[in-house]
Amino acid sequence: MNGVPVPLLPAVAPHEAGRTSERDVVLAPTPRQSVWQLRLDTGHPTFFGRPSDHVPGILLLEAARQAANAVRPGRVFLPVSLEAAFLRYVELDRPCWIEARIVPADTRSTTRVEVRATQDGETVFTGTLDSPDRTEEAQGTRS
Repeated sequence: MNGVPVPLLPAVAPHEAGRTSERDVVLAPTPRQSVWQLRLDTGHPTFFGRPSDHVPGILLLEAARQAANAVRPGRVFLPVSLEAAFLRYVELDRPCWIEARIVPADTRSTTRVEVRATQDGETVFTGTLDSPDRTEEAQGTRS
């Protein structure tokens, strides 16, 4: 890191992000539905294992996974596929916004979530994640 202190934002509840520990949550709540601010813990041993002057790509992938979980409250989102595009570096000293939305998938038994990260009004990352629809499987066993 280039010496710029990064304040640690509050985390969404770990279960909303599909995590068990607040330390591993990379999303901070916002007043907007399905929008979070990227939460940076520059002391995290996995995401910031070495000094960096920008947000590591692995952290953006984790933000996409957590946003996919958070956009589907009460359901577990276990991605089986991910398509991602890193469009430019995400800087540490400015807010990065993570947005997620459920979109139509190729099959009824799949849930697809599109995630977009923006910084300074520009898209910096996009991702599309697919997961088996656990809700449909559960409904089939209750009939």
